[in-house]
Amino acid sequence: MALNVTAAAVYGAVGLLQGTLGIPRDWLDGTPFGSWALPAIALLVTVGVPQLVLAALAFAGIRAAIPAGYLMGVGLVAWIAVQLLVFRRYFVLQPVVVGFGVIEIALAWWWSRAAHLRWNGR
Repeated sequence: MALNVTAAAVYGAVGLLQGTLGIPRDWLDGTPFGSWALPAIALLVTVGVPQLVLAALAFAGIRAAIPAGYLMGVGLVAWIAVQLLVFRRYFVLQPVVVGFGVIEIALAWWWSRAAHLRWNGR
């Protein structure tokens, strides 16, 4: 899941920078942004990189993946909330990203339950 979100964040950031996502420039009207460059960088820094870290932790089997999963899931939901507040526009992929965040939260919960049972000998 986290690698898919990382790939989507990179694709989105590149698309914003190149103008190939079909998002009109007038969506920036009324925002503090003069171009899509800062939103693209924010997407990479606040979504892409943390999701990549989560994927690395999970694949390595490091226990920190559990709290990171909760944090990254909440982070995805927060990312969309901030988008809606700043841009005041709806985009069809926003509910999908929220869904990914909810799935990451659920996976972190599942991993924590599985780890708890394993560590307590059940």
